[in-house]
Amino acid sequence: MIELLFLIGFAVVLFMTGVSIMGMVLAMLAGFAVMMLAGMIGTLLKLLPCF
Repeated sequence: MIELLFLIGFAVVLFMTGVSIMGMVLAMLAGFAVMMLAGMIGTLLKLLPCF
């Protein structure tokens, strides 16, 4: 859910600063990839046993 809110906010900020639609799409894809990677790392750290 946080990832979705981040992407919506990211798109709104890009739109307000006058970035083209193609630039917005590329930035959204890059943002999604970064958030997906961060989510996978977070899940991996949760699954590791803590000693």
